[in-house]
Amino acid sequence: PADADARAWRGETRLAAGDLAGAREDLEGLTAPWPRAWRAELKIARGDPEGALAEAEASLADDPGYARAWGAKARALAALGRKREALAALDRVTELDFGAAWAYCERGRLRLSAGRRRAAAADLRRALALDRGMDEARRLLASLEADA
Repeated sequence: PADADARAWRGETRLAAGDLAGAREDLEGLTAPWPRAWRAELKIARGDPEGALAEAEASLADDPGYARAWGAKARALAALGRKREALAALDRVTELDFGAAWAYCERGRLRLSAGRRRAAAADLRRALALDRGMDEARRLLASLEADA
């Protein structure tokens, strides 16, 4: 589509469906904060956390209240091994969108990897309270409780 918004939405749909090449084609060159955040997610999926971080930060420079951009930044930072900064970005996601089950799950995973079992369990329970179908949170919580 010629319309930038339509291209962005089609790109996001392609990204969600796993069509990374199609998503890249649609999202490339768009400058609004939300397509930049989606491009950050695309770059994470393509194994480019440095590029993802740059896109997420560009999105946040335009709209510091965009939770999805904070989430993309968190995933990029985690992929770069910068877990403390990733946790801070996930804290920001949960402040902006307290219903973001995926953010609680991701924060729980990072806290678990840092040995913060009690905090991880609380995050994973919150993720499941928000989304009973979140299998990853259920699996991590079950593993955590089995090791207790």
